[in-house]
Order: sequence, then C-alpha cells, then structure tokens
Amino acid sequence: MHMNPSPGRRRPRGSWSRLLTTTALATALTVVVTGNPLPPPPAERIELAAVPETSGYDLDAAAETRAEQCLLNLMLRKGGQELKAVSRAGLSGTDEDLHRAAESEYWYDGKTPLAVAFAKDKAWTDAKGDELWGRDAVWEKSLAIPAQTTPPGYTVTGFEWVESDDNPFNTTGLLSWLDGEYWKSEYDLYHEDQTPLASQESVNAVNAIAAQRYSEDRHEDYEDLSALDDMTFMHPMYADDARIFLQHGGFPTSAPAPDSMEFRVDVEALKSRFASCATENPPDPHKVLTDEVVVASTEWQAELAGQKAQREAIMAAEAKASRHLTVATQALGEALGQSIIAARLTDWQAYWLKQSPSSTMFYPTAAEFAKVKADIETARARAQGRVFVASRASLAAQDEAVRAESAKQAAYTVADTAGLPRGRGLMYGQQGVQVAKASAAAALAVSKAAETAANATRASAADSKTLMALAETQAHASKAEFRRKAAEEAEAQAKAAAEGAALQAKLAAENATRAKAAQAKAEAAEAAAKTAAADAKAKRATAEAERDTAAAERRRADAERAKADAAEKRAVQERASAATALSAAKTAGETADARSDDAVQASVRALEARDAALAAEQNKQAKEARARALESAAAAAEGTSAATETRQAATEARSAADAAAGHASAARSAANDATTASIAARAAATRSEGAAARSQAAADGAAAAAARTGAAVKKAHAAAAEAIDASEAAAQNVVRAEALAKEAAAKAVKARQDAAAAKSEAILAQAASIRTAGFAYATAQAAVAARDSAAQVIQPANDAIELGSPYQDTDSSAGLAVLTGQASKTLAEQQAALAKAKADQAKKAAVEAAALAAKASADAKAAAEAAARAADWAAKAAASLEQARASAAEAAKAADAARRAEANTVEYDRQANEDALAAKVAAGQAAEEASAASASATEAEKDAAGARSAASAAEADADTADSVATAAEQDAVVAEGAAADAVNYATEADRAADRAEEEQRLRDAEAREKRVEAGSVDTGPELGADDEALLMAACGQVCVDEFRAAKALAGQDVLDWVVANGGQVLIDLVGWNDAKECFTKGDVEGCLWTLVNAVSFVALVGKIPAVTSAVIKIGGGIAKFLDKSVTAKHTLDRLRKVIEQTKKAGSGASCLLGLAGDLAGFATGRASGPSLRAVAEKPSVCMRSAIGDDSALISAAQEATKNQKLQVDFDNMFAQLKQGNMPGGEYKSLTGTGIIYFRSRKGARLFVKKAEDGWLVVAKADKGNEDKVIKRLRKIYG
Repeated sequence: MHMNPSPGRRRPRGSWSRLLTTTALATALTVVVTGNPLPPPPAERIELAAVPETSGYDLDAAAETRAEQCLLNLMLRKGGQELKAVSRAGLSGTDEDLHRAAESEYWYDGKTPLAVAFAKDKAWTDAKGDELWGRDAVWEKSLAIPAQTTPPGYTVTGFEWVESDDNPFNTTGLLSWLDGEYWKSEYDLYHEDQTPLASQESVNAVNAIAAQRYSEDRHEDYEDLSALDDMTFMHPMYADDARIFLQHGGFPTSAPAPDSMEFRVDVEALKSRFASCATENPPDPHKVLTDEVVVASTEWQAELAGQKAQREAIMAAEAKASRHLTVATQALGEALGQSIIAARLTDWQAYWLKQSPSSTMFYPTAAEFAKVKADIETARARAQGRVFVASRASLAAQDEAVRAESAKQAAYTVADTAGLPRGRGLMYGQQGVQVAKASAAAALAVSKAAETAANATRASAADSKTLMALAETQAHASKAEFRRKAAEEAEAQAKAAAEGAALQAKLAAENATRAKAAQAKAEAAEAAAKTAAADAKAKRATAEAERDTAAAERRRADAERAKADAAEKRAVQERASAATALSAAKTAGETADARSDDAVQASVRALEARDAALAAEQNKQAKEARARALESAAAAAEGTSAATETRQAATEARSAADAAAGHASAARSAANDATTASIAARAAATRSEGAAARSQAAADGAAAAAARTGAAVKKAHAAAAEAIDASEAAAQNVVRAEALAKEAAAKAVKARQDAAAAKSEAILAQAASIRTAGFAYATAQAAVAARDSAAQVIQPANDAIELGSPYQDTDSSAGLAVLTGQASKTLAEQQAALAKAKADQAKKAAVEAAALAAKASADAKAAAEAAARAADWAAKAAASLEQARASAAEAAKAADAARRAEANTVEYDRQANEDALAAKVAAGQAAEEASAASASATEAEKDAAGARSAASAAEADADTADSVATAAEQDAVVAEGAAADAVNYATEADRAADRAEEEQRLRDAEAREKRVEAGSVDTGPELGADDEALLMAACGQVCVDEFRAAKALAGQDVLDWVVANGGQVLIDLVGWNDAKECFTKGDVEGCLWTLVNAVSFVALVGKIPAVTSAVIKIGGGIAKFLDKSVTAKHTLDRLRKVIEQTKKAGSGASCLLGLAGDLAGFATGRASGPSLRAVAEKPSVCMRSAIGDDSALISAAQEATKNQKLQVDFDNMFAQLKQGNMPGGEYKSLTGTGIIYFRSRKGARLFVKKAEDGWLVVAKADKGNEDKVIKRLRKIYG
C-alpha cells in the first residue's frame, strides 16, 4: 500500500479507475467525433518560465498533504476500527497530526501509527474469529447425548456437532467478513492508486496531438517530451492530466490572468482534480500554471477545513454504526446457535418419549431426560437474551445513522453558504453517511432475525413441554393398560395355581407307592454285600506275600548294576587317557608337518640361492655370489635344524600312539566286565517282575470283590434314595400344593388391587391430555410470532443491501452490512419454518393425548371383571391341599426302612474296600520293586553300552594316533632328505662364490693397474636433464645422487689423489713412474719405503717427516681409492644401463623402488620396519609391476590392499624381495607359468615372476580372491 506520490515523484499505481472528468471527455470527443483538425502550434515558442518565488508557497508540500489526506480517507473506507480512529485523528488534527498519522514507511520498523493500528485490527479480527469458531464447542456440550440415543434422521455427528457449514456465524456472513478483514493486505492499502484514469479515447487523442506538436528532432521540444513521458511513467495516463493536455492542445504555454473568468474555471477544475484524489500537481513543463495550482491548493484546503467538524462527526458515526452492526450480528449468530440446540433436543424428546424403557437397552435415563429438558429451557432463555442485545445494538446504529445524516446536512449548509459544491468537502464522509445508513438498516434486519430465532427457540421449548405432557398422558395410559393386563394376568395365575394344587395331590399319592417298592430293593442289596466282603479278605493275604518276593529280586539287580557302573567308569577313564595320547600325537604330528615344510622351503631357498650364486659367478659378480652362498648356507642350516626337529616330533608321535593303544586295550577289558554284570541284573529284574504280576492279580481279585460290595452299596443307596426321594417328593407335593393355594388367594387379592389402580390412572391420563392441548396452543402462538418477526426482516435487509452494495467491495463496513442483510432474510425464513414445524408437531401430540385418555378408561373396566374371576379359582386350590397331605405320611414310613438296610450294606462295603486297598498297596509296592529292578538292569545295560562305546573310541583314537605317528615319520624322512639336499646346494654355492671371488680379485688387480697407468678415466658425459628424469623415474633421487657421486669419484686423477694426500714429496724423491709401480703391489707401503731407502740421505734431509706421513697415507689409502674408483666406474656403467633400459621399456617397466606407485594400489604409507628405509634408499634388486596390464588383477589388488593388516604384510614381502631375500612364511609355485607366490598367515598373497634384473610383480590378492587370481594368471601366463 502507498499513498499518492508527491509532485516530481511518479510511482506505480496498483489499480485502474474508469473515471473521466467532464472536460477531458468533451475535449476527446471533439477531436475523435467531429474530426476537426487540431490548432497548429504557435509560430514562436514561449520560453519556459521560471516558477515564481515571490509567493513562497511549497507546491510539493501541498501535493504531499493531499496525498496524505487521500491515504487516510482510503483507510477510513477499507480499514478496521483502529485504522478508522487513527485516520479520523489525522484528518481532524493539525498538519503535524496529519503527517504523523499518514506516515507510510510502515515496512521500516512497523511502528508507524497506521501500522500499529493495522496490527491491532488484525489482532482483534483474529481474536474475534477464534471466539466465534469456539462457540460450536460450547453449543455441542448441550447436544452431547449418549451416542446410542441419537434419534432417527440424524447421524451421531449430525446431531452432536455443529458443522462448519451450519455454524450460525458462517451463515450470518460474520465469519466470512472477518476472514476478509484478516487476510487484507497491508501492502495493498498503501499502494492502491486512487487517481482516476483517462479513457482509451482520451489517451489516443493525447498521443495524436503530441505526435503533431512535438518532435525529438527539435531541441526546444525536449521539456515537453519529458513531461509527456512522465504522464505515463510507471502508471497509466491520469484523467485530469489528459484533460489539461487536450484542453490546451498540448502542454499549456500561457495562463489566464488571475482576475479573469478563465482563471477561476481552471482553479475550480483543479479543485475537482484534488477532490478526486488526483493529488499530484499537474504536468507543467512551461511553468505557467503555478499561480492556478497555488490558488486551487489553498482554496481546497480551506474548503476541507470549513467542513472538518461535520466530516469528523460523520466518520465517527459510521465507525460506531459498523461496530453496533458487528455486535448485533454476533448476537444473531448466538441466537441461531441456541435455536439449533432447542430444535435438535426437542427432536430427541419427540422420539424417546414415544419409546418404552423395555424397547432397547439404550433407553435414556431419568437424569438424561431431565438434562435435555433443562438444556431446552436454557437455550430459550439465552436466545431471548441475545434478542435484547441485538435490539439495543440496532437502536444504537439507528441513532448513529441519524447523527451522520444531520452532520451531512450541516456540511451542505456550510458549502451552500460558501458557494461550494455539496459533499465535495466531506471527502469520504459523503460515502460514510450512506454506509452508516446501510449498517443501521442491516442492524435492524439482524435484530429482527434474532427475534425470529428466539421465537423459533421459544416454539421448540413450548413443543418440548407439549411432548412432555403427551409423555405423561402416555405414561398414565400405559399404566392403566398395564394394570388391566396385570389384573387379567393375576386371574390367569390364580387359575394356574388352582390347577397346579390339584396336580400336586395326585403326584403325592404316586410317590407313596414308589417309596414302598424301593424299601424291598435296599434289603436285597444288603445280603449280596456280606458275601463279597469275605472274598476280598483272602485275596489281600496273597498280594502281600508276592510283594516280599519282588523286593528280594530288586536287591540282586541293584548289586549287579553297581558292578556295571564301576566297569564303565574304568572304560571312560582309559578312553580319556587314549584321547590325551592322541592329542599329544597330533601336536607332535603337526610340529613334524610344519618343520618338514620348513625344511623343504629351506631346501628350495638353498637351491635358488645356489642358482643365484652360479648366475653371479657367470656374471662375474663376486659379492653377489658370496651373498647368495651365505644365503644358501643359512637355508641349509635352517633345513638341517628343521629336519632334526621333525625327527624328534615323529619320535614323540610314535610314543604317544603306543600309549594310546595300551589305554584302548584296558578300556575293552572294562567293557567286557560291564556287559557280564548287566546280563545278571536283567535276570533278577525279570524274576522281580513275575512276583509283581502275581501280587497285582491278587489285588485285582480283591478289587473285584470290593466292586461287588460297591455295587450292592449303589443298589442300596439307589433304593434308599428312591424311597427318600419319593417321601420327600410327596412332602414337596404338599408344600407346592400349599404354596399354590396361597398364590391363588394372593393373585385374587392382586387382581382386585390392579383394578383399583387402573381406574386411578385413567383419571390422571384425562388430566394430562388437557395439559397437552394447552402447551400445543402456546407452541402455535410462538410460531405465529416467529412468522411475524421474520416478515419484519425483509424491508431493513433490502435497505441494507441497496445502500451498501455500491461500496461492498471497497468499504469494509459496507461489505459487512450487505453480507448480514442478505443472511438475515434467509435465516429469518428458516427460523420461521422451524417454528411452524414445531407447532405442527405440538398439535399432533395434543390429538394423540386425547385418544390415549379414552383408551385408559376402557382398560379400567376390563381390570374389574378379571378380579372377580380370580377369587373363584382360589377356593378350588384349598381343597386340593388336604388330599396331598395324607399321601405324604405313607411315603415317609417306607423311607425309614430303606435307610436301615442301606446302612448295613455300607459297612460290608467298607470292610471289602479296606482289604482291597491293602492288596492294591502291596501290589503297587511289588510293582515299584520290579520297576526299580528293571531300572537298575537298564542302567547296567547303559553302563555296559557306555563302556563299549568308550572302548571303541579309545581304539579309534589309538588307530588315529598310529596314523599320525606314521605320517610324522614320513615327514621326518622328507625333511632329512630336503636338509641333505640343502647342504649339497650350500656346498655348491660356496664353491661358486670362491671361484667368483678369485676371479674378482684378479679383475680388480688388473683394473687397478690400468687405473694407475691411465691416471684418469673417461666417465662419459654429465647427467643431462632428460637422463636425470629417466633415472629419477627408474629409481629415485638416490640413484641420481649416486650417479653424480660415482662420476666425481671415477673421474678423479690418481696423481691428483696422491698429491692431495702429501705424495708430492715422494714424487720429487723417487719419480712418478717408480711410485706408480708400487701402487699395484700387494704391500704398497713396503714398496714405497724400498724406493725411499734408495734415495741419498742428503736428499732426505728435512723431508723425513713429510715422507713418512706420505708413505703411511698413500700406502694405507691408495688401494681403497683405486677400489672405490673402479667401483664408481662400475656404478656409472650400471646406472647408464638403467637409463638406457628405461628409455627402451618406458615408465611401465621402471623399478618400483618404493612401496607405492603402481596402478594396483601399493601403499603410500607403509608399516615401519628397520629395513624399509634402507631398501628405499638403495635397492639391490629391481622391482617392476605388471598388475596394471589387467583390469581383473587391478580390482583384486585394490580389494586386498583395503585391509591395512594385509598391506603391512605386502610391504614386508616387497621389502624382502628388493633386498634380495625371500619373504618369510609359505610360498608356492604355479606350474607352467614361472610364477611363485608368497602367503602370509593373515591372508596376504603376493604373486611374482623372475625377471632378467629382478622381480616382476604380477598380482596381489587376499585369501578370498586367491583362487580367482590364480585362474586369471594361468590364463595370462600359462
């Protein structure tokens, strides 16, 4: 949002207006319709005039003031109560108040008056929305019934919830209006451009004139063209700008005299411009309109000031009227909410009051009925209270509308007196009067709609009372019917009781006969029980004798089981000893196997060292030959030691195998003893089981006898029970007959009482029916009142819509008035319809109550007739009682005799069962003894089986130990053979080294002689940049430094060295040629002294100390110097050869001097070790890699080197190979490929192939990839 821009600052406008001033439209039509040509430009241009400075009037400040006034008027239209208050204060205060109130830089800190007011309005809107949205939760408390009692036509939520679409604050339009206020954009409020826009016809006319009048080719048109551009800079063309341009046929170049009529016309036009909120000063590139603008601005502010009081009164009245409308609308919403409660709860009553408590388990309780009744009455009272609130707000709004109209008329008087147009000085006040009237009309419509809702609620409450009265009528009618049915039921029960008493008399006679027959059966059962008891006693004695026999045999089985257990333990002990011996044999066998492998590997190393020594001899490398001979000797010594240890381990394995065989034999003997004992135990168990079976047979016989006595007891029991039952049944027949006679008498009395109660309920039903009719009439009256109040809503609602519609989109108060006016009509009609429906329901209830009262009277008469019939049936029941009493006495006598026979039979059964039980216990004991004997035999058999198993295991261990010992002895034979081979290889290597060293001594002597004769040696060219790079790539900086040092040493002249070591004195005495002869001798120092001794003493005078020093230095150092010089020459030759080989082979074949640098992942960081740095500094063996030639081998190497532990093993293997040593651990060869590979304990696998000058690394792998890599290497190199 922003206010209109001040002069010189044209800003973008946000919206378009279709307003076109009369002058602009007339001018445009003159050009477009008549086609008259535009007047030609004057022959001479009027020079641009300077703005007069004499007036001292600030046009920019005046434009800024107008913009602020228009901004605050916009806030009055679109803002809430707080924005309206700030705007009224700014418009009615001083200029400083205006500037402060209209501060539009709200975005800076949000603390400008308008920004603060906007925030307060937004907060109020938010809080009010929360309040209204929260009311449904309050209403729903009254609608919270048990879910199972929801009446037909409603869902549970449809009854208990007030859904959003049904929310009264939604249907009244209040919530939607609040939402619109809440989401109103603060930015849009400031940035709405209120300036009227020119029509397209006017724009076209302006452009046509400008095209003829001005040209970019004329410098004098520059200001006009700039002003023309400003007219549409970042906004459409304004209507009054177009009017002025068209009125003058371009930008005005002159102005009328201040005292002329034309001047006044222009001033009035400018005041109309300002009144339309075109607040900027008009475009005036020639500065000729200044006086007109100053006069118009001054008069416009005076006009506004003259009507300030009336304008303030109107704006205050409009704001209050809108606030009263808001209060009334909220009251209407609340009244509608109470109407919903009353309507739904009366529907609930209407359904459940017609149901009976027995119709469903969910029938409402009395407390629930009472709560619903109370909630309906509360809703009626609350709705009526909201009518009072809405009515007060409506009256207050009417008063504010009257005040606004009075202020408007007063303003018109001021304008008429000053000769000014009516309403222009009111600005927004002109519209505010109409909006206030719209708010007042809407408030009246809302109050009448609230009255309609209250009447509808009252109708629902009255309908509720009608239904309650109907329910009372139904209750009394139901009770009358119930009493009639109760009397008839009492008659039926009296009849049934009399018939039942007659039946009981007949049954008592039958029971007496049955008791006499049962007495005879009981006496026969007594005789049979006596015979069976004697048989049970004899069987008991037999069972106890056999029990004793079973116990004796059980003890024999236990003794044999103990023997088997002891034998098993011996066998297990011997088996453990055999296992221990096997373990010792395996340990010795593993040692023999490992040391045998060591001996074989040592033999292989001795062989390779022997071959290397022979090769060194062929290559005339004496030191290399000696080193390899020493390696071969070391390997031979290691092999011999390994062979000795292998033989010792084989001997230990054989000793352990012999011990295992002895323990196995002892275990087998113990197993045989256990088997014998288990057989004896099983025989004793079998005999014990036989005795137990005989004891059980005797016990079974005793049990059979006891069973016979038991059967007799059952017969006696049954007979006695039958007699007793018959006697008791007869007695019960008497009791029942007596009870039925009493019941018949009681039912006759009850029938008489029910008849009297039915008559009373019929009278009460008639009275309730009359009350129902009265409440139905009250409901009808409330419905008529709702209809009448709904009719009173229509006219004010239409007035509100008519008055507010023109401004509903641009004025928040007008928008609320239109929304509530429209909603009031609809809601009033709905509430009137609801009231009529409740009245119809009440009328129906009154008719139903009258019918129920008539039916209650008929039920009372029928109840009296049933009572008379019940009395007759009571007399018949008394006669049947006396007949039943006589039959019961005969049955009691027979039952006593049956009881005596039963008691004797029970005693015989007790004796038989005691003997049977004793026999059973004896048989059980015999069975336990037999079972224990069998268990001992089973355990003995298990012990025997365990002993045999232990013996077999011991024998198996002995056999395994023998196999292990045999294998160990074979390993010893292999180790001893390998050791012997290693010794032979070492001897051959030593001989080769001796021969190589002898040849080397001869060559060195010859080389020293040649070196001495030559004096200096041609060492070839210096190391160039290309050769240095090749040498660096091949073996690093160490080789580069070694090359330069060797070249310097090899190129040093012998004579220079001798002189440098004090030899000039010797040369002077004996001559250079003679001295040279001594340098190649074995005893250089002796030879030199011989030459010195030949010199005359005179020549030596004064030189002896120098001569002595020279002889000692040269004699002791010349040989070393010559050896180093020769060696340096060899080094040069070797390194030049490396350079040549590197040139030919390229970087892929370079020696791998470090542990990093090949494509397959050699570690850049390596494990620390004492030999690694030395190896890196000066390798003795050239290492190359071919891993990078195959992608599969690259992947395997990369996978292996991810494991840091394996990388350490790879580094150590690599270092040993570069030193000329074979890595420790196991290594194998791939037949037919020339490849060998080294295996570390951690799983590292390094595959290499012998090359002419060292080793070629062909693969690296871990244990998991070993087989795959081997297959790949066989494919590549096989």
